[in-house]
Amino acid sequence: MITSSEIGMLIEFWSKMSNFIPAKDKSDAANSFVAMLDDYGIDDQSINELKENDEHLEEAFEEYYQESSDSNDEESWYNEDENEEW
Repeated sequence: MITSSEIGMLIEFWSKMSNFIPAKDKSDAANSFVAMLDDYGIDDQSINELKENDEHLEEAFEEYYQESSDSNDEESWYNEDENEEW
């Protein structure tokens, strides 16, 4: 679980760093930031707090977790096919 002060630091970090990222690259940067946060095990409450503070992060979180959900569905479908007997 990430503490409130850590969430505040992440929000401030993204806010300050995103000022140096060209507008055309902000979505890619947000996607990379979200993937890194997921690698570190960010929790749902922290995700919601971060999403509320920046539209690029909100889109990146939604896209990232939608893709994760889709790939999990594909993996379970693939594994079911693998287990079928001919």
